[in-house]
Amino acid sequence: MLQTNIQFIPQDTRISHLILNKIDTVLGTFYLAETEYGITDLQPKLESILSRYPQAHPVESATNHSKALAAHFEDPIHVHISIDIALSGTAFQKEVWMELSKLPFGKTSTYGQLAQAIQAPTSQRAVGNAVGHNPLLYIIPCHRILPKQGGIGHYRWGNRLKQQLLDWEKHHLNQPVNEVGR
Repeated sequence: MLQTNIQFIPQDTRISHLILNKIDTVLGTFYLAETEYGITDLQPKLESILSRYPQAHPVESATNHSKALAAHFEDPIHVHISIDIALSGTAFQKEVWMELSKLPFGKTSTYGQLAQAIQAPTSQRAVGNAVGHNPLLYIIPCHRILPKQGGIGHYRWGNRLKQQLLDWEKHHLNQPVNEVGR
């Protein structure tokens, strides 16, 4: 299982030192970005990370976090890891991301349920926007948020990857994950 230690950094924090790692998983290749504050990004496109930190001087270097995540993707049930993450966003985004981080492996929820959980029941659209700006694929499990009317909805990194993540979790838990709120 995955445990996250979340630190929020101010939006105006200048990131100049960025460590990049390529992680090959059963779900595809992901790129991990780390700073002195912790992991800031896990995304399938390196360009997405580099565009977020234009002033940074990235270096490639294997880290304990990248090795641990690679092992975790191989066996997410039995490989227990704890990682430090550093998020920068609006107060509302941070609130949504914190609530998302509580969603257990293999469990799904809806945008409406997430809005209710943060005491903002009329903010489903804003919640969806915050979910869509999550820079930490899988670590902050935005793929587990489904529309209440069914289907898988839209996913920042493509619906195919979202379905793969849901199926991968289902496979490892050997239970259905497409039933909302279960």
